[in-house]
Amino acid sequence: MRVYTVHTDLARDFVLVKEGFSWPAFFFTFVWAFAGKLWLWGAVFLGVAVLFNGFAAFFGLTAPVVVCVSIGLHAVIGFVANDLRRRTLHRRGYTEICVVTGANLVAAETRFLEGAGQMGWEYRA
Repeated sequence: MRVYTVHTDLARDFVLVKEGFSWPAFFFTFVWAFAGKLWLWGAVFLGVAVLFNGFAAFFGLTAPVVVCVSIGLHAVIGFVANDLRRRTLHRRGYTEICVVTGANLVAAETRFLEGAGQMGWEYRA
C-alpha cells in the first residue's frame, strides 16, 4: 500500500501527493519540476545542474567523480521532491485535509472520494 496526502483549495479541488521517494524526480529532475508546475524548484534544479557542469569542466573533474556527484544530487532531489510539491501546494493556498492509502493513485483517489462524504467534504466535478 502506498500512502498519499490529500490537499484541497478553496474551490474544493483536490490533489494527492505520494509519500516517499519520487523516481520521476530522480530521473528527470528539472523536467519533472516544470511538468508539475514547480517553476521555482525547476529553475533551482536546472541552475544547480548548469553550475555543477561548469564547475566540473573548469576544474577538470574526472567522469567517475561527476557521475557519483550527479547520482547523489539526483538522489537528494528524489527524496525531497514530494515534500517540495506539498510545500508549493501549501504556498498556493492548499490545505492538507487527510491521509489515504491505496495500491496506486487511482485506488487512493477512489478511497478518498468514497470517504469524502463522511468527512463533510463535497466533491463537485
